[in-house]
Amino acid sequence: MSDWRALPAGNLPKYDSGLLRRFHSEIGDPTAVVLNKALNRSYKAPVYSSVAIQQLFCLNLEGHCFGEAPHAWAKFHEPQITKGLAYYLDAGTTDLTRARALAFYRAACRCANGSFRELTEADIADVEIVPEERTSTERAKRGTKRVARGRIDVLVHFELEDGGSTGVALEAKFDHSLTAGQLKKYSCYLEGTRKWTLEESPLLLVGRGAPEISDCKHWGATTWWKLMLEFEREMASVDDAEFRQFRRTIWETAYG
Repeated sequence: MSDWRALPAGNLPKYDSGLLRRFHSEIGDPTAVVLNKALNRSYKAPVYSSVAIQQLFCLNLEGHCFGEAPHAWAKFHEPQITKGLAYYLDAGTTDLTRARALAFYRAACRCANGSFRELTEADIADVEIVPEERTSTERAKRGTKRVARGRIDVLVHFELEDGGSTGVALEAKFDHSLTAGQLKKYSCYLEGTRKWTLEESPLLLVGRGAPEISDCKHWGATTWWKLMLEFEREMASVDDAEFRQFRRTIWETAYG
């Protein structure tokens, strides 16, 4: 690039060469910017604080799943995530299964619509955890879509010591949407076959963003974000590294 000071003097517009030379010395020279005292005095480096991030993700919890790396060997889809969640809820001894199911129930209660019964292990006579619970006894034709056949993604069913029953029904969404009447059909099954009192049982539709529910008052909508954070709060005493890694994978699947 040519030096502006070498330009011919003829027929050029008048300008203040002193100002131009000052500009060149202070701005054109990169070292002048660094050494400029006025500039240095006015600049304050931002102070980083991790408090907001810690509060947002509850990172103060001992054994948080963010301490594990997600599974990276495959891209998981809805049925794989929900079946995996049911598997880990049901893994281990009877006591561990009961404790994890209760942890999941308590998390679901804080995300669903309504006020729900506070259960303890002493209230529970038996627990059953079912992935893709069939809600229809009719024989499905080959090629019928999964939602058309009617299956609740994750069902946690409690038989109570007082003779009643309740639990958690979870319908999970990542990239798909509800079918018309889908949740009503599930409600009828839970009330008629499983003998749940719907007003006392957390029924959850969960997605990346809270899905809209317009046709079924007993179901609540929440996000994976809220559900997984609430679940994380309940897991400290009944956790292990494999389950933490899977929960971290759910975060990765939902939000990348």
